[in-house]
Amino acid sequence: MSRASLVPSAGERLLEGNGAGLVRERELARKLQRALERLYRVEPHEDVGSFVQPARSGREELVVCESAEGLAIALHLPELAVGPALDLDGFCQLIEGVSHFVLLAERARLERSVSAIELEVQAEVDKFAVLFAATPEPSRAKGEALVERIFERVTFAHPEGSELGTRYRDANTLARRWVERVGLSFSEPLDVMGLRGSLRAFFHAPLDGKVHLARAA
Repeated sequence: MSRASLVPSAGERLLEGNGAGLVRERELARKLQRALERLYRVEPHEDVGSFVQPARSGREELVVCESAEGLAIALHLPELAVGPALDLDGFCQLIEGVSHFVLLAERARLERSVSAIELEVQAEVDKFAVLFAATPEPSRAKGEALVERIFERVTFAHPEGSELGTRYRDANTLARRWVERVGLSFSEPLDVMGLRGSLRAFFHAPLDGKVHLARAA
């Protein structure tokens, strides 16, 4: 990937009618983007909210195309369900999309390539990082329950053995291994600085480095 600016892809209007569509999702995406950029100590990139479009298939999707202006990107997100309880599936999709955006933008800035499998592995780790950070009085037990919820109680949309099915299952396995053996090691006693440092090392490592960190953990 050569160094390129990121530009919103042409497509559906982000806001329709009275401007209610995806306003909440765009704002959450912006806040999450800045939080991940601070965590990983990368310079702020373009506002992810400008790239958000409604989900085309009901699921999160990051579409990237080369254009004369740079990398044309559209981040398709579903609307979060409204209710007293957290829409965990929808929020995890939002985390995944923003994670993809941050890693892609940082690699473009550094003129480094990034693969689809690396984007997925990083997104799985980011789901744990964000949700664990939001856990009241985080502990080892709560971390383990979170791991079970986001890595085990999961349904794959693509069949086992297919290209996409293999990619998502491999990403799930690698991320879970790192979280269980490294991420949770800082949970009791809680070592916030140690966890942040390990998360940064994982983010900035290339794909082979991420695989090594997960398997050697």
